[in-house]
Formats: sequence, structure tokens, C-alpha cells
Amino acid sequence: MSRLAGLTLGLWALLGLWAPAALAQGLSVTPVQVQLGARARSALVSVHNQRSEPRRYQIKVFAWSQRADGEMELAPTRDVVVFPTLLTVNAGEKRNLRVGTTATPGATQKTYRIFVEELPPPAQQAAPAGQVRVLARMGIPIFVEARAARAELRMIPPAQQPGRLVFGLRNTGTKHAIPQTIRVRGHGAGGETLWEGEQEGWYVLAGEQRVYEMPFPREECVKTKSIAVEVKTGEQILTERLDIAAAACGP
Repeated sequence: MSRLAGLTLGLWALLGLWAPAALAQGLSVTPVQVQLGARARSALVSVHNQRSEPRRYQIKVFAWSQRADGEMELAPTRDVVVFPTLLTVNAGEKRNLRVGTTATPGATQKTYRIFVEELPPPAQQAAPAGQVRVLARMGIPIFVEARAARAELRMIPPAQQPGRLVFGLRNTGTKHAIPQTIRVRGHGAGGETLWEGEQEGWYVLAGEQRVYEMPFPREECVKTKSIAVEVKTGEQILTERLDIAAAACGP
């Protein structure tokens, strides 16, 4: 893999595009997402304490939207209720949460996040001096399905900017989409592949867009004649091509 590909993957990792784990600091939450709608107004979520001592957790729910860079935007909501909101889980034990919605299915999928957050232990159980106790926190998505649910991704064509490449995905459907892979390749004058980067995708919510940026140093830019962007989903393969202008590679 070329240096550019390494830079690309490093940047994408920093942007948080890796898929979330179902396990964090001895806390396991299943399922990894909750689907609600006209047929299922509530569901159970299992909280598993995999530690060797009891843990206390609080549960919070937020409405969930996204910025163009993929960062979550959370807001208070009464559309989703959860019980209980506080619980103690013994070592190795599982406890269930009941999650339900008061929201009715609309034209577009509604999206929320539930967070299970570990609470600090009582003073008598505090970590010994010099040790730091890391508190677990885990969030999973909740979707209230649209009346007619469909995901439809469109590519925002790649553009060359000083020192970087920019492209994006726009979801014009009524439910979230998750790109399976996002692959970018740089080609030379003979069509040969000079560099490539690949990354798993992340949620693109209904009616929203996701913009991706990757570094494009001058030394790589001047050798590259074109780039190809390919995005695969379960139902779609999107491709775009960009001819590189050497004069725009910078000084």
C-alpha cells in the first residue's frame, strides 16, 4: 500500500468511520440496533455485565441526526421511552431494558440513539490510589421505520482541492443506508493503479449527506492522472471518475 493509502486510512479512522463494537469495557449490549414501527412498537435490549463485580448503569435516549462530516448530533426527545433508566447488573448477569416509541411511522425513517452509561461506584468501591477506573459507555441506534422504507444513495462527484480530494454520498431515500465498502484508486497515464485506499462505510441517514475528505499530497498528485471512487452497498454499486489537473496540485 502506498503512503497516500496509509494516510487515507489513517484519516478515515480518525473521523470515526469504523463500525462500532458491541462490547466496551466489559459491557455488552444486544442487539446492536433496534427496529421499531407499526408492527413492533417496543423491543427488548439486553445489557450484559462481563466484569467480575456489579456495575450500575444509567440509560439515556436522544433524537439522532448527522453533520456532513458524520458527527452525531443529539437532541432531547420524548418519542422513545425506556424502562428502567437506572439499573444494577451483577457480575456476569444480563438485564433487559424495554424500549418503546410513541412516534408514528411517517414518510421518512426517524432515528434515535440509546446510550448505556456506567455510573461511578460507591465511595467504598472506588479504585485504589494511583489507579484509574474507566467507565463504559455504549450507544446503539433506534430506527422507527417509514411507511414505505427504501434507501437510495447518490454519489457527490469527487473534486480536487489543494492538498486533498473531496467526495460524498447523499441519501435521497426514506431510510438509512450503510455503504459496505468505499474504495478510492489513483491511476497513472497508462491506467495502472498507483495507489488505493479502502474503508468500510458508516450510516448515511435518510435525507442527509456524508462528505469524505482525504489527503492528496503534491508528490502523489502530480503522478496521478485520474482517480476512481467506488461505493458498494447491498443493492447498489456507485462509481465516479475524476481527471486530475496537474496545475491544481499546488506549488
